[in-house]
Amino acid sequence: LPALLRNHCVSKAPISKPSVQAAGALVAAAPSEGASAVLLATVGSPHHQTRRGVASLLGAACASALELPPPQAAAFASAIRALVCDTDATVRATAASAPS
Repeated sequence: LPALLRNHCVSKAPISKPSVQAAGALVAAAPSEGASAVLLATVGSPHHQTRRGVASLLGAACASALELPPPQAAAFASAIRALVCDTDATVRATAASAPS
């Protein structure tokens, strides 16, 4: 998952697009504390493409989970709040559309 997230900012579409799709499929198919930890650790990435991808994945994880444990729900909410205040407009828009 960390490598897939790093590839979000690669300017070559044959690398970045499959990485975005694979990261989404991985998080949807195997939600885990480890995947959550990677997403939360990547919120502060210096690359806006990666932060936008993380915002999307956090939103998808929130939408697909029937009920997140309270600590994880709080961490996700905090991360989404941080991304809503991001310096990049596309990151803010993606985070704002995440379910809360």
